Amino acid sequence: MLDILPILDERHVLKVEYNSDPATGQPAPTFLFLPSTGESSGSRQIVCRGSGLSFANCCKDWLEAHPGKCLKVYSQNGTYFADDNC
Repeated sequence: MLDILPILDERHVLKVEYNSDPATGQPAPTFLFLPSTGESSGSRQIVCRGSGLSFANCCKDWLEAHPGKCLKVYSQNGTYFADDNC
């Protein structure tokens, strides 16, 4: 995730979900870049906020604690946010 965040811009969101790796059966992240829908920030439930490793770890921990759910990651003024409104 840390490699992907720097290319995220304010016109796109990153959808992150965990799926089972067919070879190992272990959970593995899947990343999808999607155009931003422009929804207002008031309709989002922020579950992670920040930058760098602490933000990536927050997202990983949240996804592991909520199997079958996903996060939508977006950037605003140099800060990353993740919500569960996928």
